[in-house]
Amino acid sequence: MARHYQERKLIRSLTAACEQAKQEVPGFAWVTHVDTEAGTPCIVWVFDTSEAMAEAVRSPAQWLAWSRQALFEAGLRVDDAARWVGFDNEAACRRHSGGNWTHQLQRHLPRRR
Repeated sequence: MARHYQERKLIRSLTAACEQAKQEVPGFAWVTHVDTEAGTPCIVWVFDTSEAMAEAVRSPAQWLAWSRQALFEAGLRVDDAARWVGFDNEAACRRHSGGNWTHQLQRHLPRRR
């Protein structure tokens, strides 16, 4: 039950960050998370186009801040937030995964060290 409660808190925090990003960042579309074997979810920020994503990734500080805040509010403590944050776009999903986001999001899972 605690895991479910933690995930609900993460979703609530990511939803707030998503709404803020939609207002502030042209080309931003949505955010999601993918569960990992390590127990820390991987947060993926999704953009309409690869160009919009490239522009946003040039200065990742805000994305990392929103991600850290969401993880913190869910009670998840991470040392290296950048390891748990990814960026993607609708065009890449169509190109690499035929539009299948379940498959596409698996590409963002951190590699085992």
